Amino acid sequence: MPVSPAEIPLDALDKVVGGLQAQRRPEDEANIGAMAVADAAAQAAPDAAPVVLTPAAPVDTTLASVNLASYNAEQLGALTAGQLAGVLPAQVAALSGAQVAALGTDVSGLSPAAVNALSAAQVDALSAAQVVALGERVGALSPAAVASLDTTQLGALTSAQMGQIVPTQLAVLSPSQVTALGTDVAGLSSSTVSALTATQVDGLTPAQVAALGSKVGAMTPAAVASLDAAQFMGVTSTGIAAMNPTQFNALLGLGNDRIALLSPTQVDGLTPGQLTPSETTTRPVGRSARRG
Repeated sequence: MPVSPAEIPLDALDKVVGGLQAQRRPEDEANIGAMAVADAAAQAAPDAAPVVLTPAAPVDTTLASVNLASYNAEQLGALTAGQLAGVLPAQVAALSGAQVAALGTDVSGLSPAAVNALSAAQVDALSAAQVVALGERVGALSPAAVASLDTTQLGALTSAQMGQIVPTQLAVLSPSQVTALGTDVAGLSSSTVSALTATQVDGLTPAQVAALGSKVGAMTPAAVASLDAAQFMGVTSTGIAAMNPTQFNALLGLGNDRIALLSPTQVDGLTPGQLTPSETTTRPVGRSARRG
């Protein structure tokens, strides 16, 4: 027959409770405390929305084994330059143009080998800001990729980046693309300038010719001979001085008509051997002759 709590003597209840408390373990105390805190929090904010954990953007620091081609634009845009440093050329080659564009300026993290894997179609998708972000790695682009750069992309290249352009890259540009390089052609190395063809030189503005300075002396005689009258006037005294007799004669063209066009500053750049005796006697050259 069940016993009512009211019928249990108080001293007996005290003994039972005391026994239970004596058997309580330290971990039980911690659990009870945690439950109490949780209960209090629930009562304080009974209508609080539950915390929902959403998948974060890729956080792998090493992406060499990841199929990047399966990433969407948001995921690709979340990758950092540091993460992209671990991407392999084959992974880059598998991306579409839109996916390459989604990488943003963090393309700065791509290795030279990965940049070299960019195709002409992928390069077409690069923004001008991305081209600049590639920094010195523009020198790793394949000639086909460089040839695919439009005038806006080429115009964004800095003088420092020009210094990374190699002869095989410059050789594939059209005259209009050469024009788009602007006066930052000043950054081209002498060996790269030597790759300019006569046709490409036709695309140089007088300001670009002036920006080349002494590097005009790296041009082939055929390229120098292609300079028109306006470009001729853009050649600086240091450019004149850097030319050997063969180049200088090519600059003057057939006959000596251009000798009269030499400015006093250009004349200052003349070196012994550039003019033959017949040329100096046929037309007076020098400051005093031009002033008279």
